[in-house]
Amino acid sequence: MISKAEREYVEEYAYLPEHIPHYVIAISQAEPFLFGDFLTYAKKDRLIFVGYPLKETFEEKRMRSALEEAIKRFKTESVSLIAPSIPPSINDCIYPSSDHYYRWTFHPFQSLKN
Repeated sequence: MISKAEREYVEEYAYLPEHIPHYVIAISQAEPFLFGDFLTYAKKDRLIFVGYPLKETFEEKRMRSALEEAIKRFKTESVSLIAPSIPPSINDCIYPSSDHYYRWTFHPFQSLKN
């Protein structure tokens, strides 16, 4: 669980919905933890790792180190990673999946049919 000082730090530097503990806790029922500058949520055998640092600039090496530390601490079976890039070592996972996060494509000036 994050301390009061850590919660204040998170609230000051949050810029994603996943950086808002109350929001993620309500949906996932997981507890928030801070590993370096990375917010992580843990519940039983599940880990949600937010690979967007709160204050620092993104560095894949630093994210991978924090992620490995979180996995080691919680001995989790399943990890959900939300990050700007995926480290090559993680690409070999058994069940990798990705999407276009926050991507929305539309053509506002195209005539609408129906």
